[in-house]
Amino acid sequence: MDQPRQPAVLVWLHSVKNRLVRPRMRGETFRKWVSRNMDSSTLATLLDVFQVILGIGVTMVYFYQNWSKFQDVAETPMVRTVQRAIGVFFTFDYLVRLIASESPQTFFLNTMSLVDLATILPQWLEMAISDDSDFKKQANALK
Repeated sequence: MDQPRQPAVLVWLHSVKNRLVRPRMRGETFRKWVSRNMDSSTLATLLDVFQVILGIGVTMVYFYQNWSKFQDVAETPMVRTVQRAIGVFFTFDYLVRLIASESPQTFFLNTMSLVDLATILPQWLEMAISDDSDFKKQANALK
């Protein structure tokens, strides 16, 4: 009897996954497999390129915001949404790398990891202390 054929989309997705992600080795833990793929796979290279593009995008958003501040233009909801989405992506990437590392303490104290953290935190702080946040109103009330 013939076995039912898989849909073409599933076959295509499986072949793409095989090209992007390295297979799990025998006896390799999930954490080590994720760490290895985050360091040296085609998907990791594509993610790195995507992060560079997002980094340039974040820089452009900050230039736009700061330039707009001199012109007294309010931040648009679209800019705020883009900023949050990029912040979520970078935070997710940082957390995956932290969890996948063999030693979270060593990863956290690594120079490049600290640079990543130093670039992620200001995005979240700026969102928390935005013009319409309760925190900023309370801080201004304390003046």
